[in-house]
Amino acid sequence: MPPTTRVWSCPRTPSSTATFEGGTLTYLSRRTAAEKAPDGATLYEFGVIGHGPKAQQLAARVATETQIWDKEFRGRDVTFEIQPRDGEAPADRPGRFTLDNGLNRMIIEWQ
Repeated sequence: MPPTTRVWSCPRTPSSTATFEGGTLTYLSRRTAAEKAPDGATLYEFGVIGHGPKAQQLAARVATETQIWDKEFRGRDVTFEIQPRDGEAPADRPGRFTLDNGLNRMIIEWQ
């Protein structure tokens, strides 16, 4: 993700992830799917809603990244590392990205 993109999620509420970039905001939405899982559990469909000058582009990017995560990273373990911002950030690569805030750098990596 570019450094101007931020992602937040509330772990107690599924589908509460929001992303903004410049003046554009996207967030995940979900609805109950018509079909059930083989064991009868409820399934959900997720979508991305965008607002702002580049809503379609950012929503498409979030949807693509979500699909990649679902196919390639969902079953992997994730690690979180906090580092000071004054060091060089590790290069992003598939499954790893960094987020800088005012105090620290967070490195998130699916292994």
